[in-house]
Amino acid sequence: MTWEEIMKEAEKSGFIVQASAGLALLMCHEVQKENNLYEHVQYQCGLGEHPKKILRDKEKKNGMEEQK
Repeated sequence: MTWEEIMKEAEKSGFIVQASAGLALLMCHEVQKENNLYEHVQYQCGLGEHPKKILRDKEKKNGMEEQK
């Protein structure tokens, strides 16, 4: 498997935390979540919404539940 193929699979899986100049830092989803990076990494890989939008949506939902 070539470097390009590995990186393509890592990006599709949402594992790339940082990559530059032929080096890459990959983390599985469990480690991303333990380090509060999951939403950010998924967004950077094009697999999720921006972390600030996720936070706003959660705050909105919590506010609506409190009003009930």
